[in-house]
Amino acid sequence: MPIETVLIDEGFGTLDPVTLNVVVQALENLQTSTGARVGIISHVSGLAERIGGWVLVERSAAGRSRIVVEVSA
Repeated sequence: MPIETVLIDEGFGTLDPVTLNVVVQALENLQTSTGARVGIISHVSGLAERIGGWVLVERSAAGRSRIVVEVSA
């Protein structure tokens, strides 16, 4: 069965910069070679700059949240 979507949650904050780079390159290669969609859930700020798009959930007043979607070309 082909894998069409990979979703990875956390763990990136524990990686040193070199290992983080290796992991991101591996995920980019996975996406390029298989066409799979790769989603990452993380709080690592520098990671968003390396990804082609992101969804940010911002907490607001009265227990509500706001969703911001950014897609880079």
